[in-house]
Amino acid sequence: IEAEHIGCIDKTDCVIATGGSAVYSDAAMRNLKTNGIIVYLDLPLDMIKKRLTDLNIRGVVMSKGQTLDDLYKERTPLYEKWADVKIKCENLIHGEVIEAIIKQLQILNFQF
Repeated sequence: IEAEHIGCIDKTDCVIATGGSAVYSDAAMRNLKTNGIIVYLDLPLDMIKKRLTDLNIRGVVMSKGQTLDDLYKERTPLYEKWADVKIKCENLIHGEVIEAIIKQLQILNFQF
């Protein structure tokens, strides 16, 4: 469902924060990459675990018996594959993450 919706949205002059499972769809990711830059916010698993309290409330979809560790190992290579920009977010506060994104976009000559 998420991949279908990604294909339908206008991706001009906007920021799209997909759910984590969007990366499973090559078609959705190619669609996002067509007119935009994909930014991967890299955060270590231990920090993700601290931020996530209830996976059901957050809508994290996992197979029966799958753990957050398994999901992290499965998705990380996909995030790396599609990312145009990777921001290491460990020890950064929100404003610093934004600054790092802007800096990397400027390096890519992205026009604001």
